Amino acid sequence: MLNDEIVVSIADEERWSEGVDIILESQRVTRLPDPDTWSPEKLAVHTRERQESAMGVWLATVNGESVGHALLRHVPPDHRDWSLVQDRTITNALSRGDLIEMGGLAVLPDWYRRGVAEALVKARVVTSATFATLRLPESH
Repeated sequence: MLNDEIVVSIADEERWSEGVDIILESQRVTRLPDPDTWSPEKLAVHTRERQESAMGVWLATVNGESVGHALLRHVPPDHRDWSLVQDRTITNALSRGDLIEMGGLAVLPDWYRRGVAEALVKARVVTSATFATLRLPESH
């Protein structure tokens, strides 16, 4: 099993529910986010809403089994958490609508510490960098 290849790809919408299942299973084992604050039902709805607004939803698979989930999305300029950040680079990107958030990272507990999270982050960083390159501001 240690030599099984981790494949990360953008998931078709009909497979997004597999990502929700991964997040819920991860929460069950780790208790993150705290199920007393974020019930599994609330977390599932939140994840589906984030998937709907995502630039892409990634699934990591091993031998065809989905073992990890991640997404990439634009952060709305009025986002309550990001709007509190006191960094000029962040506030400028946020006001221009150019801030991209990598989130929704979850891995099935049996696959922790086996490179799945790293593979998902690498896939999102490459996509994020490509997207940012396409959105460079026009020179004057």
